[in-house]
Order: sequence, then structure tokens, then C-alpha cells
Amino acid sequence: MANATATRPEWGDANKVREIFGISRTSLHRLTVAGKVKSSSLRERGQIKGKRLYSLDSIAAFLESRVIAPEAAADGEGVDE
Repeated sequence: MANATATRPEWGDANKVREIFGISRTSLHRLTVAGKVKSSSLRERGQIKGKRLYSLDSIAAFLESRVIAPEAAADGEGVDE
């Protein structure tokens, strides 16, 4: 698993995020609006359509920050109810 980050691209669209992390487009939008993951829009000024890319490193860091220690999980700490 250590090589997973070495081969993972730095940025990806919502489809790539779903493929790698299993995070839906809606959840990804919420995380971006909340400032928990980084994104960049490639839409040109005056254009209706564009492309939004997400920093896969920022998503991995966010997920890592949510890891529950095995001891805490055994005690039921951090479990969403």
C-alpha cells in the first residue's frame, strides 16, 4: 500500500476521486465547500462549462485525519451515531 501514493496522480476529477477513494460527487462538494479538501476550477472566465479538479493529496490527508486509533475504536470513541 505504501506505493499507492507514489503512483497516484496529484489531481483528479470527481470520477477519479470516486475510483480511488469511493467518495461521491455530493460528499466531495461538501468537503470542498467546508475547506477540508482543495480543488481548482479550469473554467475560463465567461465560459459556462469548465473542469474542476481535486487535490488527491488533500483528500488522503483528510481521510488520514479521520482515522480512529484501534484502542479508541474498541472503546466506542469517535463512532458516529
